[in-house]
Amino acid sequence: MYPQQFYLQKGEGINIMVMHSPDEPKESTKELIIKSVMNTEIHCQIKGTGCILDLELMNSLPLNLNDPSLSVISFGRVKVGTVFTKEITIKNKTCMRVCYHWSVYTQRVTQKILLSEEITPYCIEPIQGCFEANGEINFTITFTPLLIESYSAYADLIVDNVPIEAIPKAPEALKTLLGSKVSGPTYSGSNTRYPSVPYLTFEMKGYGDSCEVIADPPIIRLPDNLLIFKQHSTTLTLRKNSKSHIKLKIFPIYKTSNTFNVQLDTFTFINGHYIGTLIEQIKTINITIRSSSIGRHNVTFIVEVENGNTLSFEVIANFIGPKVVIKENVIDFGLVRTYSQYQSQLTIQNISEVDAEVLIRTMDNIDTLFGEEKGKVKLLPEYKVLSPLESFTFSVYLLTEDCETLKDCLEVNIKYGRVEYIWVHAEVQRPYVFLNKTLIDLGTTYVDLKVNSELILINNGNLDTEFEVSLLNTLIVGIKRT
Repeated sequence: MYPQQFYLQKGEGINIMVMHSPDEPKESTKELIIKSVMNTEIHCQIKGTGCILDLELMNSLPLNLNDPSLSVISFGRVKVGTVFTKEITIKNKTCMRVCYHWSVYTQRVTQKILLSEEITPYCIEPIQGCFEANGEINFTITFTPLLIESYSAYADLIVDNVPIEAIPKAPEALKTLLGSKVSGPTYSGSNTRYPSVPYLTFEMKGYGDSCEVIADPPIIRLPDNLLIFKQHSTTLTLRKNSKSHIKLKIFPIYKTSNTFNVQLDTFTFINGHYIGTLIEQIKTINITIRSSSIGRHNVTFIVEVENGNTLSFEVIANFIGPKVVIKENVIDFGLVRTYSQYQSQLTIQNISEVDAEVLIRTMDNIDTLFGEEKGKVKLLPEYKVLSPLESFTFSVYLLTEDCETLKDCLEVNIKYGRVEYIWVHAEVQRPYVFLNKTLIDLGTTYVDLKVNSELILINNGNLDTEFEVSLLNTLIVGIKRT
């Protein structure tokens, strides 16, 4: 107490300073008695509580701050770019408000107390603040590796504006520097009356691992017999073992034909590369393919993963041309006569979803197969483009000359498709008749007298035939006879 002796004039007052410096962490009570020479007494009770800083780790992590070998928080293998967190809870078990800040550094030096923060992949939030009396704070420790390597760092929970005498676990180096029971000046790293003291210290360990991406399936085989000039689609699934966002660059390295076009609809195409980012753990990529040539085609893509592995996937597809259905495989004109014209029909249907170009012609070497052919088979039109699912009827004409057994073949060419053949048959004959007389002798008769005689004509052929009898006038010895 100061001052302990004083003199007051009439009506005068004085301020008495009472200081409390507890030696033990307990409550103490003192009786203050102010006496005058006139035997006047004033009694005043003084109470104060001594406090020692006590912060307790409340979380369930395998962490023992009293044993340096166990004062380690391990993050294990964490993918590069991943934000991985752990939490600890610290409770202030004292009845006083305690301010703090965190210091994170990479190299531990026992001879020197570091109060500044270095740049490390570890971060603790909130990095500074105050514990309320008997309050607690949840701290989040974040580990974000940037490279594929091991990381180690230390964290100090530094308490501010607390006398070192009230800190039972104060570093020995700091105690030696300040001296026992001495309140020194402002210490480096502190803007308070008392020096900043590391109260809790632990180590953080982790390893930056590569990001692995898997293509499922690695070989995409589309169903057989895909139509050319038509867009087809399939999907590819990319899976990653990291929670971070992973940048990808995808580009083709081999393609069987330039007519085979493959597009990855999910990513952006820039300068020959597909650029994208994997955000979800599983991402489905839509793949669109198209070809203007038939046959088997394949393309191989390389996937470059930022801070990770390189993988590939392949797309394989087999393309065919349009399909048509011919309803008449054989055109049989049957029995026909010579020097006549006949007509039949040929119906072709396009059963594909793309246009079909149809070209029909007779085979040039048909005579070498069946001997010399005199009949002519013509088709109108010879060329036609059938729209998807369209049917068209072609006219087939037969022009006959001499008797023959006609065998011809129509070649139906479907551009980019199969070649079909249609047989044309005809039996060409002429009428065959029998006349029972070659001479009709009517004898001699009088003028204007009718004489009858009978002539028999028989059709011995296979065709119904129309006959026309013409009478030729002949002058014999001046007599007109028919």
